[in-house]
Amino acid sequence: MVCLRFNEALVQKGTARLSVGEVLRRLRVLQAELADHDQEQVERSSLDAVIAELVNETLINHKDKGVRAYTACCLADILRLCAPDAPYTPSQLNSIFELFVSQLKGLTGPEMPYYAQAFYLLESLSQVKSIVLMADLSNGHVLTIELFRVFFEIATPEQPRNVIISMVDILAQLIDESAMLPSKVIDMIFSQFTGLGSKTSHPFTLKIERPPAYIMAKQLCNICAERLQRYVCQYFTDIVFEANRSIDENFQVELDEVMLQDVEKAHRLVYELYVASPPILENVMPQLEQELMAENVTFRLLSTSTISEMLSVKEQKIDFTKEYPSLWKSWLSRGNDKSPVIRIKWLEGLFNVLVNFSYSTEVMATVVEGILAKYVDVDEKVRMTVCKMLGSLDYCTVREKIPSNVLDVLSDRSKDRKQVVRIEAMHCLGKLYNMAYNDISLIFLSLENLNATTEWFSLIPSRILHTIYINDKEINILLESVLYEYILDYMEIDDTKRTQRMLVMYKNLDSRAKQAFLSLGRNQSKYVKIAEYYLGICEKYNGGVISDNEKRILSSLNDAITRLKSLYGDPVKAELDFEKFSRLNDRRLYKLLKDCMNLSNDYKQILKSQKEFLKRIEQVSSALVGTFKFFVFKISPMLYNKSVISPIIEYTRFNKNMLADTARELLKEISLIQPSVYKAHVTEISFLIKEHNIESNISCTDTLKVYAQFISSFPQDISTDPRLLEAVTSFALRGSPSESKQAVCILLHSINKEKVLHDLIEEVFNDLCVSSLYFLTKLSALSQLVLYAPDEMELKADQYTSFLIKEVLLVNLISEESNDEDWVDDNVLEDECKAKILALKILVNRLRANMNADGVQQLAKPVFRLLASIMTNMGEISKERNTPLRFQSHIRLVAGRLLLKLSSLSVFEEIISVEDFYKMALLVQDPCFQVRYNFVKKLMKYLNLDKLTARYYIPIFLIAHEPEEEFKQEVVRWIKSCVSVSRNRETFTLEYSIVRFIHFLAHHPDFSTDVDDLIDFAKYINFYLELLATSDSLSLLFHLVQRIKQFYDLISPENSDRLYVLSDLSQALIRIMAMSNSWTIQIYPKKLKLPSELYAILTNPKIASEIAKRVYVDKDIEERLVSFTKFSRLVKKRKSVVEKIELVKKIEPVKKRLSKNTSKSQKKLENTVAPLRRSRRVLQAVNYVENGDDDEMTDEIISNDGSIESEIEVDSLDSDKMEKE
Repeated sequence: MVCLRFNEALVQKGTARLSVGEVLRRLRVLQAELADHDQEQVERSSLDAVIAELVNETLINHKDKGVRAYTACCLADILRLCAPDAPYTPSQLNSIFELFVSQLKGLTGPEMPYYAQAFYLLESLSQVKSIVLMADLSNGHVLTIELFRVFFEIATPEQPRNVIISMVDILAQLIDESAMLPSKVIDMIFSQFTGLGSKTSHPFTLKIERPPAYIMAKQLCNICAERLQRYVCQYFTDIVFEANRSIDENFQVELDEVMLQDVEKAHRLVYELYVASPPILENVMPQLEQELMAENVTFRLLSTSTISEMLSVKEQKIDFTKEYPSLWKSWLSRGNDKSPVIRIKWLEGLFNVLVNFSYSTEVMATVVEGILAKYVDVDEKVRMTVCKMLGSLDYCTVREKIPSNVLDVLSDRSKDRKQVVRIEAMHCLGKLYNMAYNDISLIFLSLENLNATTEWFSLIPSRILHTIYINDKEINILLESVLYEYILDYMEIDDTKRTQRMLVMYKNLDSRAKQAFLSLGRNQSKYVKIAEYYLGICEKYNGGVISDNEKRILSSLNDAITRLKSLYGDPVKAELDFEKFSRLNDRRLYKLLKDCMNLSNDYKQILKSQKEFLKRIEQVSSALVGTFKFFVFKISPMLYNKSVISPIIEYTRFNKNMLADTARELLKEISLIQPSVYKAHVTEISFLIKEHNIESNISCTDTLKVYAQFISSFPQDISTDPRLLEAVTSFALRGSPSESKQAVCILLHSINKEKVLHDLIEEVFNDLCVSSLYFLTKLSALSQLVLYAPDEMELKADQYTSFLIKEVLLVNLISEESNDEDWVDDNVLEDECKAKILALKILVNRLRANMNADGVQQLAKPVFRLLASIMTNMGEISKERNTPLRFQSHIRLVAGRLLLKLSSLSVFEEIISVEDFYKMALLVQDPCFQVRYNFVKKLMKYLNLDKLTARYYIPIFLIAHEPEEEFKQEVVRWIKSCVSVSRNRETFTLEYSIVRFIHFLAHHPDFSTDVDDLIDFAKYINFYLELLATSDSLSLLFHLVQRIKQFYDLISPENSDRLYVLSDLSQALIRIMAMSNSWTIQIYPKKLKLPSELYAILTNPKIASEIAKRVYVDKDIEERLVSFTKFSRLVKKRKSVVEKIELVKKIEPVKKRLSKNTSKSQKKLENTVAPLRRSRRVLQAVNYVENGDDDEMTDEIISNDGSIESEIEVDSLDSDKMEKE
């Protein structure tokens, strides 16, 4: 034991006082000696003198900071040396700890005076734990509050780590030793969490830098979790209880603003405490669970939101779902909450779980199930949130955590009925593709195998482009915006990168998406014409200052604006915007728009013009930006411009990234749509032709087609290079049939056409026989020579016609086999069948080439008879009837398509009889799926291009019995698109077609009056009505089918009863539809004529009256009709089917007397000749295999209007004649 050596007085007795310097010296000496002594090594009695002097008021309250600082250090050492018993009275301890607290304020920073003494004091209190003495003092609460306040204030980022540790240790000792912590202390601790600001609305909490005060509070909560649990629970309970009490009387009442802020603050605290120290919330979690079931929406929302945020915490070692299973289950039930706001917050929680890698597989499966359910939520905001949340994820998370079925449903939302959902879904898909593009492009570099999810990303452009078939203008605007911004990255100015991106995208498109994509490029030239017309009128309009022809210019301006506004979902706003633009009379804007459309500009120039135009128009009127941004995209050659040609040719030549085939396909497409962009690159294309090895397996067809298309449009730019001429001639005579076709076209546009033509004809006819080496190539060349050089070829017409019929068409070198397939693809089809197909094309091309010649109709009759015979005999063309089935299928398909091609020419359309037309129409129900599919596709294409008359819509509706559902739905979508276009133009072409359709059904080979057969035929009519009938058109349709009974069948008068049966059948179906939809069948104000080539008016009044009164369909059939319509469930809810139909009949414009069919009419139907051919409606399912051209997007249906007093003849798309009754 040692004794304290210090023996100087610290406090001078009497009036004499020690100087400040002396006091400081003595305190330093004392503090140094006390610091050197360890506890239990110093003689207790030797400390008595200094113990008494150190608590003297003179030292503790000395005016000098240094004196107080050293006094505090000495007192801390005394408490250390005397521990565990403090040598002071409670009153003295109060003064001592007041001194301690004041001195600890000096820890603000190292620059503070006496910082070392303050740190010494802090370290002593922490290590000796003498701070616990403060808890039992009379002013302990006040000192505790002050100490907490001081420590939280001086906790700064610059503070050394050991200072923070000591402060936490001291505060933790106080918490553990205090019987009851002051409420202000609890508030200070919690304020470190709630003072961070509101929780972020983003579901995936970002890692943020926390202040030292927060870290101290977090450490305290973890160290003293058990002691603080009750304070947290009490804090939360008090606030929630007070809020509950204010709404006890009415749970629908909203909390006042102050109370709501308090409740939100309490829930924010719970979340932050969960992040910092989950164990501290042990008593709060059950209260959160109770809130989830509360009646008040505010409490359910706050608790749901709080738990959703908790699920985002990744730093925790605990699994929320396992630690709080009951709470997790209750929270999951909020997915079905009646409030959409709560369901949205719940969704955020699901995505928090999804991106949190700490949860189990079972939990992830539950989350995915919940997300899928909310994709089809009744509230559009919920559906939108799903898309928005998915779009906020990073690429790695989506690739690794999101299953493909979730992504599939996302693509479905791009077709949502609500615009806000579609926008989010489409932008989300675009963002995902943009993020995944680098991985997708690796497919073509063969650098790695992609997982299933990444492969799904490559299909995103197809999913987006499919929305074009919805035929909604708002969707189309959104589609193009997403396509250019995310999929094609239109802001990329590197031509090679941008072109590669387009090629990669195009290669992954499915057939429907390709057609949609190609339609964008094909339609661009149409919009350019409209834009040029509009700009020309704007210049003449001159901002409203018109010098002459004012009325004509105003009319032209209105016409141009009417065309332009039809592109927009909101035509009213578009019209106002285009009118406002015309009044601006800004010539610079006109110039910039023209620069955007100019095909001679490269992409950088186009992009620069776009940016300047949009910037300038925003300065003039920001309200115009939305309308004109879409307009600029529509008229600019964003896809096909001169800048993409060189990169595409490079990909074609060197097969970079395995994209040569795709590049050739796009080269061909560009040549068809924008051949002028090749002007600067014609040399490169000709080089491709010259360097191509004709013996290689790689086809040069597309390249030849590009060049042929270019020189057809710009014959003045054709090359005179003899090497090129030699290469093209070689392709014409020794290339593949498709290469020969394009090569001949090029040769016929050459400068030396006459010499080349003579030599070419001689070469083709030289040794023209079935066994010759290049027989198919010569036939292909012959088909083009016949078409483009008719005068020269007519001299040899008898020679090649006789050869084709006798040695090619009527002779089968390959005969039918027992196991013969009904279809094979073109690439494995035998040359003999290909020769027969080319022979038919040559015969038809001869007619096309001579369409304006005298006597062409007589020339055409044998060809039409041949084509009709092929279809009548199901493709059998040989007298021996030994043609293989696969040949027959291809031949009858080609015959049907050639008839369509001839029908597009008015001179030949007149030759096609009704009987031949009906034979051709039955190809829609051909036993071979590929024949049906390819014929219908060609038919739809010609109808889209408005090349056919109205009667060609009739075969389309035979698709009603199509067994391949996917193909049927594709056709249904096309019909709906046509109907939409027709209604937008206020025409009724398709509705008028019902009388033609019924006439065709009456001549269908399957028709009979057997009840089951009639039900089958009713399905045709019902299919037609479901697609076309509306409350507005129902009266027209009913009037048309009624009018049939005032006519007889001009084609086959003895079978007119068939028409009347189908008329009554149609009327019954229309009545069922009207009844189920609560529609009224009103009297149609016009009296319509029926097509004069099909129907003739009944001239005998007695017979006409008898037919009008007779009912050709029994009641039991009418009852069966209800069962297969989609309205059956609605109808069955009524009292009686027959009773309701009778009720409807009472209000029909023509009253009928009910009677059974007469025996005479029945005998007429029974004695009809049995059909030569019956369709096969139940066919084996097959995959789509398409040959030939695809359909294009719906273009335009011609409108025909008439006055109310007129009598309209339902005739054709071209001319709906109107006559006075």
